[in-house]
Amino acid sequence: MRFRDTEPSSRPWEELPAELADILEPEVEVLAEEIVQAILAGIPEFARPLNDVYGRTVRLGVERALHHFLDLVRGPSQTQVNGERIYRRLGRNEFREGRSLDALHSAYRLGTRIAWRRLARRAERAGQSAAVLALLAEAVFAYLDGIAAESLAGYAEAQARSAGAREHFRRRLLTLLLAEPAADRESMEMAARLAGWRLPDQVACVALRSGVEVSPTRRLRMDADHLLDTDRPDPCLLVPAPVTEQDRRAIEDVLGEEPTVIGPVVDLHEASLSFRWAKQGLNLRERGILPGEGLLSCDDHLLVLLLFQDERLLARLGERSLGPFEGLAEKRAAKLAETLLAWLVTRGGGAPETAAMLGVHPQTVRYRMNHVERLFGDRLRDPQVRFELEMVLRARRLRELAGDGR
Repeated sequence: MRFRDTEPSSRPWEELPAELADILEPEVEVLAEEIVQAILAGIPEFARPLNDVYGRTVRLGVERALHHFLDLVRGPSQTQVNGERIYRRLGRNEFREGRSLDALHSAYRLGTRIAWRRLARRAERAGQSAAVLALLAEAVFAYLDGIAAESLAGYAEAQARSAGAREHFRRRLLTLLLAEPAADRESMEMAARLAGWRLPDQVACVALRSGVEVSPTRRLRMDADHLLDTDRPDPCLLVPAPVTEQDRRAIEDVLGEEPTVIGPVVDLHEASLSFRWAKQGLNLRERGILPGEGLLSCDDHLLVLLLFQDERLLARLGERSLGPFEGLAEKRAAKLAETLLAWLVTRGGGAPETAAMLGVHPQTVRYRMNHVERLFGDRLRDPQVRFELEMVLRARRLRELAGDGR
């Protein structure tokens, strides 16, 4: 219903005593807080921190709704037109957020129930008659019908103006799928319906460099099952599993020469995990630690990803494990570390095998390893020490080959 065009009988607030608005006014602040808390806790689509801009906007919207209702009780000349604008704007905002109106209407219904209980108690304590309480209930729920209708009108207006509605919903869906912690299944299904996308059981995420541009022509060649958003600070392409060779070729066709890394296949609710690993792989690739051209797969480099998962912790382990090399000349320490790594890789093989890997004379290996054994002593007999040394030295070798000075 429209506030201005309804018949008097459908505007029951006009039949309430005007002084009732002043009686109910003191409840607004506490009531608004109660409604906001209930909405954020009870409606998953609105579950965000209260201290951010979104939370403050929700609180402001609730307070305005309550004040607007009381203004209507005071008299028909008050803020009716402004009220229409507020709720149409809410409908437009829901469309822009990529949600259906179901969540907004659920929030309206929840807020209305809470408002009715608190306002009725206040009016009853003020000595209002049962007839006034009944009319107040009718007015509150009629007001709900009105704001719901205005929100629907605003939603439809925004939808009609948006030529890129489908793309908008697909980006919103991708954002939801990558959320941490993962969104609930119901929210995913609702977003997928709006986007016209079927939820798969498993997915893999492709990380792209920030600022990547994909031409409209290339986007037209993209598989309809693939979700792409290059406007994010961390651009992402999400691909349903299984990821076939045809999928890989299609990805490379769309993204061209862009350096890209695809994360492991994971269950849908773990999409953010695949994306996190893909982003780590892209970072290592840009540093030269991971090699290759075209689409690089994390599954082919899991050990490297593990080694560099926490580089500060790795550096701490390196300081402890390679402590015996401290005090040596830099070049001398580097030669001994290189020889120690080769010896570890060959599982303590003889000097000839280690020398062949390094391209040096076996006697050189014997000399260097005698020096290493003097520095490390019995520690080299400890399997855990050897494992830690190999991890640290492999990571350092990868950095050296990449020219990465971190």
